[in-house]
Amino acid sequence: MPTKRQMQIINNYAVMMTEAKLRLECIKAAASGIITILPPPALRELCFVQLRMLCELIALGCLVAHGDIPATHTKKLQREWSPDRILLELEKLHPYFYPQPSRDGPLIDGVHRNFEVAHSGFLTKTELLDLYGKCGNALHRGTIRSLFTPNSRSRRDYSDILEWRRKINNLLSLHLIALLDGSTHLICVLRASDHNNETHVAIAEAVEGPPPSSAKPGHP
Repeated sequence: MPTKRQMQIINNYAVMMTEAKLRLECIKAAASGIITILPPPALRELCFVQLRMLCELIALGCLVAHGDIPATHTKKLQREWSPDRILLELEKLHPYFYPQPSRDGPLIDGVHRNFEVAHSGFLTKTELLDLYGKCGNALHRGTIRSLFTPNSRSRRDYSDILEWRRKINNLLSLHLIALLDGSTHLICVLRASDHNNETHVAIAEAVEGPPPSSAKPGHP
C-alpha cells in the first residue's frame, strides 16, 4: 500500500505526464498539415514551444518522482525550472534518476509483471539538454545579421521535429523511475489502451534485487 507521500507523488506525476501526452499530440497535429490557418514558420515555432515544454516537464517530473529524497525539497530545487540545472542536481543525489523506457516482458513465475528496459531509440539525458538548447535558438528571432539570411524557419519539412517527438514518445510511453532504495519504482503508462488511453502511474516493489551497478538507465 503506497504511503501518503507516495500517493501525492503518484498523483502529481500523473498530472505532469498527462500534460506531456497532450503536448505530444499537439506536435503531431501541427506537423500533420491539418492546421492550415498558420504559415510554416509559425507552425514550426508552435512545435518548438511544445518540445521545450516537454523537456521542462521531463526534468520537473524527475524532481517530483524523487520527492522521497529530502534534498529535492530545498528552496534551491523547488524554485528551479531549468532542465540542465535540475538534471545536474539530481545526478548528484541519485545517478539513476532518469526515466527508464521499458516494455512488458514475460511474467515472472507466471504472476509478477516483468519489464524489459530499452537501451536505444529514446531521448537520453544528453539529448534532452541538446534539444532544449535547439528550442531556445528556434524561439528567438535572431540578430540583425541573421534576420535577412535564409534559414529553416520557413521550411515545410517537419522531419526533425517529428524525430524529436518520436524519441520523447519512446521515452515516456511506458517507463519506470528507480527510486533511491533501488527496489521501489514509479511506473507510468502514458496511454493505457484498456482505459481510454488515460495516463496511469503506480508504485511497485521489485521482487528481485536492484539492477546491477553496471546498468546505467537513461545514459546515452
